[in-house]
Amino acid sequence: WGRASLEGSNDMLDHPDFTVKLEPYENLTYLVRNTNTSVSGFYLRMSRKPSIFISMYFIPSGLMVVISWVSFVVKLEVVPGRLGLLITLLLVMNNMSNTVASTIPRSGAVCPLLLWIQHSIIFISLALLEYFALLYISKFS
Repeated sequence: WGRASLEGSNDMLDHPDFTVKLEPYENLTYLVRNTNTSVSGFYLRMSRKPSIFISMYFIPSGLMVVISWVSFVVKLEVVPGRLGLLITLLLVMNNMSNTVASTIPRSGAVCPLLLWIQHSIIFISLALLEYFALLYISKFS
């Protein structure tokens, strides 16, 4: 929770990353050793706000893939410009993938965000591979 402040009503707390809802127990009584025992307390329900992940990871990585398509318009002879653009985008996406992998909670399931970023890396790598193939073909023909 760090330095983030919590604001909200009695049953709802607001955090920049989460929504926390407090739900009181209903009148619960348990039978323990032939004695009725009353229980009081509350449920704490937390849910993530997906808008943070959309604005910090999904949109920027999607835009980087779209920017990599600009390399298809750059002339084949402009090696530093085209290669610099694609390598920079590939390194930024790799850094984003490492950051996400180290900050998200561990889970046994596949993380959709990591899957999205890995597919973005694949698209940028394919644009780079296409450029290398064009260079190879133009060199030997």
